[in-house]
Amino acid sequence: MPTITLPLTPDGPVLKLGVAVDLPLSQALRSQNRPVPNPVAATLLIDTGASHTNIDSRILSQLPLQPRNQVEVHTPSTNGVPVYCNQYSVALIGLPLILVPAILVTGASFQGQNIDGLLGRDVLGGCVLTYNGPGKHFILSY
Repeated sequence: MPTITLPLTPDGPVLKLGVAVDLPLSQALRSQNRPVPNPVAATLLIDTGASHTNIDSRILSQLPLQPRNQVEVHTPSTNGVPVYCNQYSVALIGLPLILVPAILVTGASFQGQNIDGLLGRDVLGGCVLTYNGPGKHFILSY
């Protein structure tokens, strides 16, 4: 199980990942001798309060992705009224390996924040996360 140790930042436990086309699309493009787009760098806040991973729509728009469906999203700011957001299938690439070869993520806006999205429990459920506040670092094994 790969393990990374990173410092806590003023924004919290953030992880720089590559957002890429999912493994099935990547394989299909290769089989057609078409180029596979490079991953797009994204800074994601590890959020145990987020049920699923959310990525800024500006990041997702840099890849040849089509929405798979729309889902209801509830946040404290929606006051119990759902907001509908597109879902996309992507791969999340970390060092040294692919973190997730294919996962549905929700497109959202993170403008005005120092992050490009939230890494939610859909991914964290397969990880071991240690948050060391006094040591000012976190450890993620996946």
